[in-house]
Parts: sequence; structure tokens; C-alpha cells
Amino acid sequence: MATHFSLIYVIRYQIIRIRGRGGAWKLHIYKSRNWIYRLDIRTRDGWKCKRCGKHYPPPTTALHCSHFWGRGRENTRIDEKNCDAICFHCHQFFHANPAEYREWKLKQLGEREYRVLEIRAHLTKKKDIKMNLLIIEQLLKDENE
Repeated sequence: MATHFSLIYVIRYQIIRIRGRGGAWKLHIYKSRNWIYRLDIRTRDGWKCKRCGKHYPPPTTALHCSHFWGRGRENTRIDEKNCDAICFHCHQFFHANPAEYREWKLKQLGEREYRVLEIRAHLTKKKDIKMNLLIIEQLLKDENE
């Protein structure tokens, strides 16, 4: 899989180069490293909506990183099984129809993996920013190998 982004750290901000249409690089500046994780999920899913299959060439804001269990749940916030690249339309549909979202996720993961994710989502955990950054950095390292 071709890399669609590279990182340049500048003090507390990140400058992210994203390969756009035609191979040209565009620069984006972000304060949050969570954006790096969301970018990784979109890249993992091939810049396609996992529900409808529509392709969105990067960079785009039309393709979201959907968290099945909300971002407020620290145990599953950066869990790859909890997140999928979903287009705006499908994301809105799932939020309006949570039972459909649950069935879709259950079919995607299977009963056992869904239950494990559900249990982890409901456990309390103190926010651990350092651990989250280590996980994100490892994902980026794995992506570039």
C-alpha cells in the first residue's frame, strides 16, 4: 500500500503532508495527534467508505473516522476494531439508526470480537495520553515498513 501522508513535527503542532490527486503534496497543520490516527484509519481502509464502498481520493473531509463506541471511551478510542472509514452520508445514517449500526458492526466483527470490544468500551480507564501516542507512533512505524 502506498503511503499517502508523512509527518513533520514542529514543537506542539504537526505539519502533515498528504498526497493529493495527481501525486502532488498538500500541507495541513494540526494541533492534535488524534488526527494522525484518523488519517491512519482512512488509509487502512483504502480511502473507501466501509459501508457503501464509495472511494474518496485524499485529502478529503467527506470520509470520516467513525468510532462505534464514542471517543469519550478511553479504552476503545484508538482501537482499530472500534473505528472505520465511513462517508458523511453513512455516518449520519448510522447515528440516526443505532440498531442498524450495531448489526453492521456485529456482522463485521463477529459475536465474540463484538462482545470483547463492548466489554472494553464499558471499563473505566484513566486517560493515558503517553500510551496513546506510543500506539499511534507504532502504527505509523508499521505503515512505513
